[in-house]
Amino acid sequence: MVDELRPISEDEHDEWNQVPFAGFSNVPEPGELAGWCARTEFDRTLVAIEDGQMVGTTAVNTYSMHVPGGAMVPTAGVTAVSVLPTHRRRGVLSSMMRRQLDDVRARGEVLAALWASETVIYGRFGYGMAIPQETWQIERVRADLAKPAPEEGAGRVRFVDRAQALERFPELYQRVVGSTSGMLQPADGWWNAQYGEGGWSEENQKEEPFRVVFERDGEVEGFASYKVGGFESARSIRELSVKSLYATTTEAHEGLWRFIFGVDLIEKVVAAHRPIDDALPWMLQDMRRLERDVFDAIWLRLVDVPAALAARTYSAAGRLVLGVRDEFCPWNDGRYALGADEDGTTSCATSDDAPELELGADALAAAYLGGVSFSTLARAGRVQEQVAGAVAKADAMFRTERAPWTALDF
Repeated sequence: MVDELRPISEDEHDEWNQVPFAGFSNVPEPGELAGWCARTEFDRTLVAIEDGQMVGTTAVNTYSMHVPGGAMVPTAGVTAVSVLPTHRRRGVLSSMMRRQLDDVRARGEVLAALWASETVIYGRFGYGMAIPQETWQIERVRADLAKPAPEEGAGRVRFVDRAQALERFPELYQRVVGSTSGMLQPADGWWNAQYGEGGWSEENQKEEPFRVVFERDGEVEGFASYKVGGFESARSIRELSVKSLYATTTEAHEGLWRFIFGVDLIEKVVAAHRPIDDALPWMLQDMRRLERDVFDAIWLRLVDVPAALAARTYSAAGRLVLGVRDEFCPWNDGRYALGADEDGTTSCATSDDAPELELGADALAAAYLGGVSFSTLARAGRVQEQVAGAVAKADAMFRTERAPWTALDF
């Protein structure tokens, strides 16, 4: 039984972190705690206390998310969710989720998003798996591209130091955010924490010691960061791990991967957090050599259903009445008439009309960014069609040109 739920103060940070360390069986590297402390929004933390002991934690990072059509929607980035192994199955997590979503709603945030440690946890709180991603690995000698290399002058890759990364990366990332649904815009100061001065940037330097940009005609069109391991002995497998790779043009995308695959003394290239519809597999001469592991990335929660549905645009005009089941956030439970006009304007309001589709809040969240179709969810038993043709209409309306993606880990 939780006796108290409250935010923590800065001087409680290290003690508070002992709960997730125990929950995830993790021991931080020296300097990590100071970096995390500098990035923590203390008024958005929560600690669950029982018998005077910290037994559960969660927190929120303040973001905005790009949704289809271009709007940036206020989004709570849920993080640091943990319960001591000695206190599981006692309602600690449910009490924290209840308090947190109430707080998120009170702040006017329309969405909540998180990376789940286990896929079975968050559906009962109305989160749906909205952004799948891939992890790749390939032997470097098998990573030839099918297309011949471009001629000289078609762009170049060059290394940048931390100061140059801090100058160049944020603006390009902002351009990627503005063209990709699901991308998160971090709060002010995030980039400085990554590449400026301080504890977190020093830790980040170990994870991303090499940084490059792709330039063409004096303009930066892409950037990547990576690290290399496996030099322990002459027989170790030398592995290049891509930590980030963003591009605003096809030329930059190709140029950065050509560079990555051309780094000497490397036997294997791995990359995590890649888009589900990335073009790279189709760029390879032998796409079978690319090992692709699909996994669930961002789990999304519509905190305010009508506001979320009205915030995005739709690929087809129409009117659709949704019956939404939401036991955990009962203010969302009800019927909504979603309207999309030819000129791109949208509306969503409660309705007394009979629903054409019925679904849970988790299924609606999964389909919201276009990462899964309503027809797929219907075949899975997650959407119930009440009016013939409603599933096809929803597919047409919610369809997006590109799959949603975000690689911002939190």
